Amino acid sequence: KKSKTHKRAYTQSEGVLPPQPRQVDECLAKYLQPDGTLGTAFISFKDIARRCDTRLFETSYPLIGYSVDDKRASSGLQLGEVVIQIFRLPPLPGVKPDQLPQSLEECHRGLRHIAWHKVMYHEGILTQSGGDCKGWRRRHIKVIGANLVAFNDVTNRPTATIELKRAIAVIDNQDPNADPTSPIGNKLDDDEIYNVERSFRLIFPDREVIAFFADTESDKTKWLEILRALIGRIPPNPLWAELVWQRQEEILSGAQPRPSVLAPVTEGAPS
Repeated sequence: KKSKTHKRAYTQSEGVLPPQPRQVDECLAKYLQPDGTLGTAFISFKDIARRCDTRLFETSYPLIGYSVDDKRASSGLQLGEVVIQIFRLPPLPGVKPDQLPQSLEECHRGLRHIAWHKVMYHEGILTQSGGDCKGWRRRHIKVIGANLVAFNDVTNRPTATIELKRAIAVIDNQDPNADPTSPIGNKLDDDEIYNVERSFRLIFPDREVIAFFADTESDKTKWLEILRALIGRIPPNPLWAELVWQRQEEILSGAQPRPSVLAPVTEGAPS
């Protein structure tokens, strides 16, 4: 004979009790005020003003809750901490209200973008024709943010700037795959410029062209890599962030910040 196994369901009446609910030592609900307030944090702005001036500053404060016990006496208890982020933007003459950041995210993004525009990404020797050069001119050029900046060999001061945000494309003059019928791939009137070895050209609106050639093939490859990574991918450079950067530079240099002498720039234009 085969034995049958019978499953038996145990009920509460048979001595099996359900799990006991976990006891909560402290219930935050009793601190919830009729207006929805859970607690209060006391913040003294003057204590942190210098630490959040033109920069994001994060700090925490104790959150104090108040309840009424059985004896109807008010009592306070630290319920936790409130973490806050603060950014103080000083008055910026010449900046319209709709050009100012409207959130902490915009503040953070603007400061991140202005930092990007101040970095030097590459430098080297190029020979240029076009722009401010009517003929071939050998130059020391740096890529600073969204600009190609030419420097004087003697004084090491900037002498000319090419705004890459205006550029439409960069074309390798020795690329056999360049479409000769394309407006940006078509060689313009002066073919002598584009037949130079190790050369490339920047294309701008209205068929404006600035041509360069490098000393070596490896130099040309590096320049093309940098320029192709930048053109069409340049982040905005908001006016307020540029002025904040100038203010911070004055502070670091020991000069007294003077908002009235901050040089205004076109919004979105790299400096």
